[in-house]
Amino acid sequence: MSFAAEVWKTLSQLNVSEHTEKKGNLTYLSWTWAWSTLMDYYPESSYAFREPVDRPDGSCEVWVDVTITDGEKSVTRSMWLPVMGNKGEALKHPDARKLNDTRMRCLTKAIAMFGLGNYIYAGEDLPQSDLDEVRRGYTKEQKAEFGDIFEAEDALAMWVFRKTVGDEVYSSLNGSFVDKKMECKRRVSAMEHAANEQLESLAQEFIACIDNGDEMGLAEFVDYEKPIKAYLFNRLTPEQKHNLDQIKKAA
Repeated sequence: MSFAAEVWKTLSQLNVSEHTEKKGNLTYLSWTWAWSTLMDYYPESSYAFREPVDRPDGSCEVWVDVTITDGEKSVTRSMWLPVMGNKGEALKHPDARKLNDTRMRCLTKAIAMFGLGNYIYAGEDLPQSDLDEVRRGYTKEQKAEFGDIFEAEDALAMWVFRKTVGDEVYSSLNGSFVDKKMECKRRVSAMEHAANEQLESLAQEFIACIDNGDEMGLAEFVDYEKPIKAYLFNRLTPEQKHNLDQIKKAA
């Protein structure tokens, strides 16, 4: 699987509908949520705005390039958007505020080109799912996966699952137990505590490998899920991130 396909598979499965708002006939995704979610999965990613393009009729167009990076792998997508008014019309000679707002909407749309919230721009309010699932707050597939992880008592897998589906879906699932609700919730709480301890232990091991230049030790972290790797990366100081990059280059 190519890196671009891997990114699409990862981001397109996330339900973003709880983070949208409507203005007229248009649906917008919160740019702050979109960017922070992208950072959870690919913290080395970046974006760059181009100079605005002025059109002969006085309207203006903004462009942005977004690059998703994971170690030596990267993929770039570009997006453009006219500066628009409240009715979706192209504005003539827009001010700095309108220009800035459009840039952030353009950034969000560029991120959608990688899969995150892409269905919004197809004119759909929700991914394909049954209305009853929407009312419950989770899908049958999510319920089954949650149940499997719960039965296995896999604390780290539950942490990754929560990062993937979001807190609201996770909360709905945690409240969906039919029998022995309090006991089940206590088990989930114990798993959350165990996951935090495991993550802290992993972070200390990861940092120690970097500080000691332990290339073989770092190789053991390659197969961890992306949310875990993002968590570990975000625990590093700028100096440790630099040292990690040097170790990768020397490998």
